[in-house]
Amino acid sequence: MIEKTLIIFFGTYGIVVSILILGAFFFWRDRASQRQMLRLALVSFPLSFIVNEIAHRLFFNPRPFVILGVQPLIAHAADNGFPSDHAVLSMAIASLAFVMNRRIGIGLAVLSVLIGLARVGARVHHPVDVLAGMAIAMVSTWVSQQYIQWRYRAIIKRGF
Repeated sequence: MIEKTLIIFFGTYGIVVSILILGAFFFWRDRASQRQMLRLALVSFPLSFIVNEIAHRLFFNPRPFVILGVQPLIAHAADNGFPSDHAVLSMAIASLAFVMNRRIGIGLAVLSVLIGLARVGARVHHPVDVLAGMAIAMVSTWVSQQYIQWRYRAIIKRGF
């Protein structure tokens, strides 16, 4: 009974907890750090979701509850489950936080893993859906950070 409750909680509301933690972390930072976080978020989040949408259109993976013919623990449409939007968003949040503060980022990454496990346990995603979503978010954040650093160096060289 408690196992189902935890699966439903993390699978449904874990993302809200993740967003609230990131919001509190953002407002706790100084102005310069807030600007740095916003810059990275404005590049990495859209990139994560663009790559997620491309992967979603290229690969089809029916949801486990459809294949197994069972009722999922979390109500969901019987559509393509690849990759997991929850995994992308929760790991994008964790990756952004990790760039700013490793301890907060690791904590949010653990929460992201719990969200992913709950989505698998609820039978709305396969493990590969969750892993792909997390990989998309982490790579997108890294690429975004590299791009921002490259642009910053280019602006400094030009003297702006």
